[in-house]
Amino acid sequence: MTSGDTDNHDETQAAATLIDGLKGPELSIRVTATQGLSKIGAALGPERTRDELLPFLAETIEDDDEVLKALAQVLGDMLDVVGGAKHVASLIPLLEVLAASEERAVREESVRSIKKVGKPIHDITKQI
Repeated sequence: MTSGDTDNHDETQAAATLIDGLKGPELSIRVTATQGLSKIGAALGPERTRDELLPFLAETIEDDDEVLKALAQVLGDMLDVVGGAKHVASLIPLLEVLAASEERAVREESVRSIKKVGKPIHDITKQI
């Protein structure tokens, strides 16, 4: 096993641990796992993040406000993880659901993230 293989195995193992945490019963563990979504996405790669992780999150979306707020925040930092600005559309549906939350803090964080992931597109269209 080479050093690269070991690093990849370690990343995959860390991602698996975080995924398990997303489904756990304890709130603090779910929040921590949610905050680690970028690590999961990095381990999966852009295509699997778009095709597997984001749909998984959409299907299993938590109704606990603390987890939802963490999710809204993390999604705003995942543009590179999903493959860049050309794949921004993969993040928007989940952010839209979060932006419709009853909890104000979740809505506000979702809107911040929508603005954040939309900024590169806005910058590109300004140049045209």
